[in-house]
Amino acid sequence: MILAVAISSALSASAGVYKFKMNGAQAKANVMLNWSDNDKWTTLNATDGEAKLDSSDFKPQYVDVVFGRSMRGTMYLDPKSDLAVTVDMETGKAECSGALADINRYLLNTEFADISRDQYGLEETAFLKVCDSVYAANKALMEKASLPADFKKKEELRLKYMSYMTLPMYPAYMYYKMQKQITPSAKFFTKLDELTKFNSEWLECPEYCQFLLSAQSCYTSNMEGDDEAKKFMDWTDKVNDAKVKEYIVDSYVMSAVSSQGIDGNEALIEYFKKNVTDAEKTSKLNELCGKWEALRAGKASPTFTGTDINGKQVTLESLRGKYIYIDVWATWCGPCRGELPHLKKLEEAYKDKDIHFVSLSCDQNKEAWEKMVTKDQLQGIQLHVGPNASFLDEYMINGIPRFIILDREGKIVKANAPRPSNPETAKLFDDLLKK
Repeated sequence: MILAVAISSALSASAGVYKFKMNGAQAKANVMLNWSDNDKWTTLNATDGEAKLDSSDFKPQYVDVVFGRSMRGTMYLDPKSDLAVTVDMETGKAECSGALADINRYLLNTEFADISRDQYGLEETAFLKVCDSVYAANKALMEKASLPADFKKKEELRLKYMSYMTLPMYPAYMYYKMQKQITPSAKFFTKLDELTKFNSEWLECPEYCQFLLSAQSCYTSNMEGDDEAKKFMDWTDKVNDAKVKEYIVDSYVMSAVSSQGIDGNEALIEYFKKNVTDAEKTSKLNELCGKWEALRAGKASPTFTGTDINGKQVTLESLRGKYIYIDVWATWCGPCRGELPHLKKLEEAYKDKDIHFVSLSCDQNKEAWEKMVTKDQLQGIQLHVGPNASFLDEYMINGIPRFIILDREGKIVKANAPRPSNPETAKLFDDLLKK
């Protein structure tokens, strides 16, 4: 199966028109480009085996590319240079011609070194050595390729942060693997300090950006104190490049508000306003905060109608009179299933208390939900709402499991409540039941 893609970008009357020619079984497949400078996707629809990109306003940059339905890779595009790519979808190899041929042949066809999943659990010193060896191997692959000097400088930076990408995640992975907190050594932080540099010119490298966010998480996770927002702000105040600081603050605060809402994140939102000057970023946060405003504590909850295992419809309104702890989950979700034993313990501990435990399944496959509810004898109020329930959109649920607490009148207590496995959940229940 051959997929041919031609990118035309010569400076002429047709400059900024990029043609993607395709043939074979996926001749009419889409080509998708993810631009590193704004993290936006461009989808090119093929007509008669050809797709066009009409653009002349981008700067030279790395681009993630998805060919057809299965193959993806990294390319480097420059509006002043031409390129033609023919991809064999069976072998995954690409043939390139044009001014950018050498660069993209190297990017698309090189099997870069990486850290295997088995190596994540190595002892710290051994893990650091593996990271060093992966970087050395990737640099060697770059040196073997015939690449322009100016591109090699960009590529060496990309390879460095690609090769060390897992280093700042090492403590978190070890905690997950060993189920105990580990304290990284001084040697570990010396290496992390060596890599964690602040240079706004490097923000055009997506691997550097990803590394920065992982490094921030690693540093703040190993700071003293329980106030995660304060630790983040204390660490970020030491970032001595305004553009890099803006990038980190925008990424962190947008993620926090997206998943947790406004309540409890007021300090982070104010910190954002002080450090982010980009109008588009500010507009996005304001829009997000506007949506979460409807989900603040004390607001009336969006409603739902679900179907129980016997086919009876149950509404939120019918459950008023007790506190409600909602678990939005699905049978295919591993983290959701991981919370079930903890949820069962809570249900047992509070079975005679003034709390409804309501599980809302967003499974597409209702039969899978019915089977699991019956086989595992799931307790509480088990309801199926499906993946398209308006309740999911109104609560801006883009990841599960998600837990929600409502009061006796159906008003929001917490739109993003702690999980059953979190000891804070039982404490919260006890405080509520005292009222």
